[in-house]
Amino acid sequence: MSDRPAPFPSRLSNGRVLGSTAFIALPATIFSTPIVAPLLGIAAAAALINRVVRERAWPKPPPVLLALLGSLFAYGALSTIWAVDARLSLLLSAQLLGLFVAGLVFLDAATRLTRDERDFFERAFVSGFLLGIVLLEFEILSDAAIAEFFRSQDWVIRVIGPQRPILLTAYFNRATTLVGLLAGPAAAIVHRRFGWRAALILALAALLPVLGGHSETARLAFLLGSIAFAAARLAARHAAAAVGVLLALAILTAPLLLRSQVVGWTPAILTAPIKAPSLEHRIAIWDFVTGKIAERPLFGWGLDSARVIPGGHQKVLDYGEILPLHPHDMALQLWLELGALGAILGALMVLYVARAAGRLKERPAAQAFALAAIMAAAVNGTAGYDLWHPWWISFLWLTAAFATATLASSR
Repeated sequence: MSDRPAPFPSRLSNGRVLGSTAFIALPATIFSTPIVAPLLGIAAAAALINRVVRERAWPKPPPVLLALLGSLFAYGALSTIWAVDARLSLLLSAQLLGLFVAGLVFLDAATRLTRDERDFFERAFVSGFLLGIVLLEFEILSDAAIAEFFRSQDWVIRVIGPQRPILLTAYFNRATTLVGLLAGPAAAIVHRRFGWRAALILALAALLPVLGGHSETARLAFLLGSIAFAAARLAARHAAAAVGVLLALAILTAPLLLRSQVVGWTPAILTAPIKAPSLEHRIAIWDFVTGKIAERPLFGWGLDSARVIPGGHQKVLDYGEILPLHPHDMALQLWLELGALGAILGALMVLYVARAAGRLKERPAAQAFALAAIMAAAVNGTAGYDLWHPWWISFLWLTAAFATATLASSR
């Protein structure tokens, strides 16, 4: 027998692909959030090579998920016909197609781990997560010392050019968001291997950089994710259905609820010294957006039209534009760009995800960890990121794949 190494494709495995990605994801995000989308693409390409060359088969994504994402892509591409800027809609449609395909391939790999592959993945995931929260906490306490060191190096400047100064009040917000998303799957692994006490210690360790950062949204997401976890442990039979219905209703009723008449009911909130972007500015944005939704309630203004909505760049208060690029709420963004039909697709998507978590109800701990991650993602989505940004969609795909690989064996 030959001792020569096997050809590259045959040395691939789903466990190595997922494990390597999981180890890198959080530490890499701390220093460059945009890198997460290429990371997902590379991982998906490796998983596809493994599936086609080594296993001689094609990925088989869940049919319902494939139908929902296909409908969202098709409808978004169709909205080019009536979009404010057809070029923006076409470019985003192409980008979404790539992200959706990459995510489905990566998720398919997460469903087919052998015992040894899952063991490798879990060890790599928890190791990378722990390394990530240690690095993140150090960077927060040291005012981004490592990032500043590398940004000042001549060879880095030659490669990526001079960079703007780091804004410490926002620089780590996305990394703390990813910590909150991945804390549930990571704690699920530790719980199954070492028990509840170790899982609690890991969760508290993950909470430290979230509290030390400047993102109120990340803190709220961690809190409500923990509440969802506790509720799921107390009422395992109905927890997933309750979360799914709650989130679906939140999407469908967003234009009615996110108005100053509703969310501005407490004057003290509006006058509190909340860090920018302030709640007062946020409410002004939402009022403007709900007005624009009312103008085109059925089909919306077209995919990615939020950044070019007529009147959106007018100044408001002392904070800036009335619609700075996106509505700072993903449900409103669906309504604004894709109308009621887009909102229905969004509601169906969260119902699908909640139902997937509900299949774990015979294993209450696994379901609780899954619902914690779902709630954390929903809160972050409600509070401010662009729904279509590649790094945000990549965050969601990575979380879904890691949770799928993890919770398939959780107890």
